[in-house]
Amino acid sequence: MEPVTLGFPYPRPRPGQLAVAKRVAEAVGRGGAIMVQAPTGFGKTVALLYGARLAGDVRTLYVVRTRNELVQPFREAVKLGLRPVFLYSKKAMCPLSRGEKAVGIEDFWENCRSLRAKKLCPYHAALARASPEQLGKAVWGSSDPYHAVENLVMAGFCPFYALKSLIHLAPILILTYPYVFNDYIRGALGLGGLGEYILVVDEAHSLMSVADMAERRLSERKLKLALRELLRYAPEARSLHDAAARLIELLEESPADRRYRRVDKALILDILGNADVWFDVAQEIRAAKLLEAPLDGWVRVRVHTLSIAYFTALLGLNEYEAFTYQARGGRAFAARPVDPSIVVADVLNEAGALVLASGTLPPPSYFSDVLGVSRSLDYLDVEEEYGPVFPPENRVTLVATYLTSRYAARSPETSARYAELLLDVYRLLPGVVLAVHPSYEFMGQVLSASDQWPADQVVEDESTRISDVAEKARESGRLLIHAVAGGKLTEGVELLDSKGKSLVRAVVLVGVPYPQPDDYTRSLEERLAEKVGREKAREHLLYDTAAVRVRQALGRAIRSPEDRAVYILADHRYMNPYLRSRLRLRYNKVVRTRRDLMEALEILASDFL
Repeated sequence: MEPVTLGFPYPRPRPGQLAVAKRVAEAVGRGGAIMVQAPTGFGKTVALLYGARLAGDVRTLYVVRTRNELVQPFREAVKLGLRPVFLYSKKAMCPLSRGEKAVGIEDFWENCRSLRAKKLCPYHAALARASPEQLGKAVWGSSDPYHAVENLVMAGFCPFYALKSLIHLAPILILTYPYVFNDYIRGALGLGGLGEYILVVDEAHSLMSVADMAERRLSERKLKLALRELLRYAPEARSLHDAAARLIELLEESPADRRYRRVDKALILDILGNADVWFDVAQEIRAAKLLEAPLDGWVRVRVHTLSIAYFTALLGLNEYEAFTYQARGGRAFAARPVDPSIVVADVLNEAGALVLASGTLPPPSYFSDVLGVSRSLDYLDVEEEYGPVFPPENRVTLVATYLTSRYAARSPETSARYAELLLDVYRLLPGVVLAVHPSYEFMGQVLSASDQWPADQVVEDESTRISDVAEKARESGRLLIHAVAGGKLTEGVELLDSKGKSLVRAVVLVGVPYPQPDDYTRSLEERLAEKVGREKAREHLLYDTAAVRVRQALGRAIRSPEDRAVYILADHRYMNPYLRSRLRLRYNKVVRTRRDLMEALEILASDFL
C-alpha cells in the first residue's frame, strides 16, 4: 500500500490519537490485524479512520452494531474529506413502510420485491433518471445518516437503493453488522471480495454475543398463525398442518422460563421435513394473499409460514442446535449456533486488514479460541500506553463481600438483602442509580423482595426505549434504573444533563453477570472445550464474559472529565483473582457488612459526590 497524505481534521488532537492512528496505519499497511481498546472520550473513531487512510488508498469497511452508531463515523469521515456511504435496515429507510410494525423483515423484503417488479414503487422508479452526482449531493451534503435519508426521500428517491448504487464510489462504507456478517446479505450488496477492504469492527466486544444476532426464533404465536394460514390457503398440505400442530404441542409441553432448554434437533427436523417445501408453500400463500391485498402504495402482506421455512433452513446447518425459550410473547423455539466462530471467523480472517475496537475488549485469546480468528493480533490499550482518558480519582469502587448471587445460594433472603442494598444506595447517594442484574429472572426475584421501591424507577424489559429512559432521567435527575447485564441499558447508553454531564452517580452490580447456566451455555462450553480444553473454555465463557459485561455497565457512569461515580460490586466473587485480573479495577474499599457499606456511602455522599 502506498501511504496517503492526509491532514488530521482537528487542530488539537487529544493525547494519544495521532499515535494510535500511526499504530493502526502500520498494522493495516502490512495487511495485519490490531485490537484497539479505547474508552469513551478518547475519540477512537477519528483515530481509527485517520489511521486506515494513512495506510494507503484502500477502501475501508467500518462496521457498527446499531444504526445509532452510524452517526459518529459518518461525521468523522466527512471531516476527513471522504465520501462515506452507509446502510442500515432497508425497512427502516423505506418511506412507504414507515410506522409499519406488523410486517416482519422477510415479508418486507418480499413485498418490496413485488412492488419493484410491478413498477409500483415511485421512489425506486425515480432512480432510473437519477445521476450518481445527484444522489451523492443529497448524501454528502448531509449532517448525519438520518439527514441523508430524509434528503433522498424529499428528492423522491428510495434511500436504500440510492445508497447501494453509490457503494462503488465510496472510499469508506459504514454498515451495520448484518450487512457484513450475514453471507447472503453481504453477497447481495455486491461488495466484492473482503480482501479488498480494511475491516474496522467498532464495539467489537459485541461479537461475544454473535449467537444472539445469528439466532432465529419460532414462537408459539407464530406457529398458530402459520397453521391458521395453512388451513385457509394451502388446505391440501396436510403434512405441513400436522407439522405445525405437533410443534405447537411440543412448545406447550416445554418449561416456561427464560433459560434455553435443549430439544432433540433430529426430532424437530424430522417433524419439519424439507425447508424447500415450506418455502414453496409460503410463496403460494403469498401469491394468494397478493390477489386479496389493496394496492394503496404499500403491500401489507404477511406470510407466517415463511418463518417456519427460514427456521427449518437454519436449523439444518451443522453448527446449529434447537432450544426452547420463554420469550416475552410466550414460548418459542430457538435455532442457535453452538460454535459462534461459524458466524464471524471467515469475515475476520478474509479481510485485507482488520481493526477490532472497543472500550471493553476481551483478551486476544478470546477472539482466537472462541471466534476463530487465525491471524496474529496486535493489542493496544490506549490508557496503558498514553495515560488515563478520565481522572482515575473520579471513581470509587466498593466491593460488598457479604452478598452473592451464586445460584446455589439464591433464596428469598438473598433477594431481600439485594433489595435492601439498592434501597440503601438510592437513599444515600444523589442522582441516578443504575442497578445491573445478572438476568431478568434474578431481577424479578429482587424486585419481588420489597414493596418499598421509589416511584422514580425504571425496570428494563424488551419494550424499554433508551430515549424514554434518558428523558425521564433528565426530567427527574433522580432515578433508580433496574437493567440487565448485556442488555440495551448497559450497552452504549448515555444519560446526560443539559450540560453534557453524566446523571449516573452510582452503578451497582447486583451479583456477578456470568452467563446463565442453561443448556445453551453448557452446549457452548462442551463445543469450546473440544478445541481448547475445559479450563480455558470456562475462563472464556465465565470470566471474560462477566468482565466485559461489568466494564460495559460501569462505563455508563463517567462520560466526561468532570463526572464522578461510585461503583459497588455486590458479590464476594469479585475477589476471585481470575475475574479481578480481567476487570483491571482498583478496589478502594472492601466492605463485609451492611453497616460498613452504609458508613462508606454516607462519607462518599458528603465528601466525594
